[in-house]
Amino acid sequence: MQATEKIAITNNTIVTASDANYGWGVFLLIASARLNSMREPIIVYAQGYNDRQLAAIKQFDNVQVLTHIDGIDNVSLTKPDLILASKTEYATWVDCDGFFTDYCSDLLTPDTPDQIHVRSRSAKELALLKFAYSPSASLKISPALLETWRKDVGEGNTPNIDTFVVPNFLSVNKKYFDFIRRWKSQMAIVLNQSVKGVLDENNTAYKMMDESVLNSLLFFMNDCPQVSKIFKLSENPQRRYLHMPLSPKPWIRWNKYNMRYFDRYISLVERVLDKGLELPAPLPYTLMRCNRTKCNILAQAMPFIEMPKRVVKKFKNTILP
Repeated sequence: MQATEKIAITNNTIVTASDANYGWGVFLLIASARLNSMREPIIVYAQGYNDRQLAAIKQFDNVQVLTHIDGIDNVSLTKPDLILASKTEYATWVDCDGFFTDYCSDLLTPDTPDQIHVRSRSAKELALLKFAYSPSASLKISPALLETWRKDVGEGNTPNIDTFVVPNFLSVNKKYFDFIRRWKSQMAIVLNQSVKGVLDENNTAYKMMDESVLNSLLFFMNDCPQVSKIFKLSENPQRRYLHMPLSPKPWIRWNKYNMRYFDRYISLVERVLDKGLELPAPLPYTLMRCNRTKCNILAQAMPFIEMPKRVVKKFKNTILP
């Protein structure tokens, strides 16, 4: 296999954000980039970080740290602000609960400036979104949801795309920064700003908050970027951005899904330790290879441990006034 030439990319900025609970995630995301020869400027929104957490991410070269964004309390709604803070030709949002497995700089940006590089949901994934899936509809998406989006966007009548995108990673050229500004302003209009976190259970059309609003614009806005046909970070098994969804996160406890990434994530941690980098907190047991068996047992058992809590929550939501 021919080795990839690790060129320093200067026309793209990586942006990410988290509160202090995800400090380990941001630290290891940045480490995964820098230890794999990715030299892009990085902008981090670090909400509520302590001094040790801030020092850990500031030790890396070419990292700009923001600790306040006017008018936004919910970290999950900061994507547009951070993309717009970029001064380069391209801006690339990356969720902090993921990491690069190798040098990926040449795989981040879209193939043309007219595209947004983002992953589209497969038909199987779409079917898992019970609030949006409608098997009898032409696009397999709830007609009521699409109609709400169409009216709220107020531009096109026919959908531009036929499935949802997943913005845990997205990259866009600055020519579409007006589209990003519309994303920001649209969130201010259609989302309940008092909701904390990534889901609004009381708003079906915008349940996935910023993700739902982004999709509404890609579906019905006239002047929007084309969704990339290929997600380049899924093409090469050795050079990928691996996202670890669901909770808890690996620095707290491993879940069943994320255990598939245990060895790769721990290898990253071990490289960090070998380099003698300053850590954002004492190393948790979950990030030590010697605890793999324990972590796996807990991950497999977690659904059964959490089941009583889910039953009680569902009872309160459906039965109690």
